[in-house]
Amino acid sequence: MYPEIFKGMILTFTRSGPDSSEGKANRDVSILNARKHGASFIADNMLPKLFSPVTFSTKPEIVKMIRSVMAETSVEGIVGALQGMKERPDSTTMLSQINCPVLIIHGSDDQLVPFKEAELMHHQIPKSQLVYITDAGHLSNLEQPKKYNQAVRDFLHTLD
Repeated sequence: MYPEIFKGMILTFTRSGPDSSEGKANRDVSILNARKHGASFIADNMLPKLFSPVTFSTKPEIVKMIRSVMAETSVEGIVGALQGMKERPDSTTMLSQINCPVLIIHGSDDQLVPFKEAELMHHQIPKSQLVYITDAGHLSNLEQPKKYNQAVRDFLHTLD
């Protein structure tokens, strides 16, 4: 609504499109599971999807930390987040209207947002650049913090 206040934007772990019918059905199943089995159940099912296999097997401290955060999340919070993502509108047609520089960061092993979604955003946003971080999943900022932070620093320097 107020593009003049943006000097730049970073998009990471995201997509512009809505959930598919299958995705919405999966969110409904997750909502039922959260209500029936609790936050720990959701955490245990989501963890392998959040991380690169490399991270999952070599950085157990990060996996344990995220599991703890997820397991301590209220069921109401989980349900609200799932519902919000399920009802997310399609913003793809708005991408071409973004006039500020945009950095899109995507993990090579992101199982939740396919790489084609990041590419689509990159092709639609006029002043965008896409950084692909290897050996990272949906949480590349935690999995490959040096690579992630360097991409952010490099981008921020272009905004000066």
